[in-house]
Amino acid sequence: MRNHEHLHIQATEVFSISDILHDLKKFLAKAMVRKLEDEKPCRYKEYLDAFIDAGKPLNRIKTYKVLQDGNQAKMKLRKGFLLEKLICIHNNPVEYG
Repeated sequence: MRNHEHLHIQATEVFSISDILHDLKKFLAKAMVRKLEDEKPCRYKEYLDAFIDAGKPLNRIKTYKVLQDGNQAKMKLRKGFLLEKLICIHNNPVEYG
């Protein structure tokens, strides 16, 4: 099972990277819970219980805590940075299973 994703995004003057990631994570968390509740795959209750338990210590969480807080945003500072990261992402499943 994959436990992380890589994104290449560009912020604008209107929306910061933080804004974009916040909205994306909120959307993904809701979609993941909805899919589990609708399709009820094997062990889905275990996942939902784990999401509930993860949210209990945090007052800001109403029901489920699906994704970790934070991100590792990195700004493209040099010409070869994007190519370097694309190669890393491409090789990631090969190198890390």
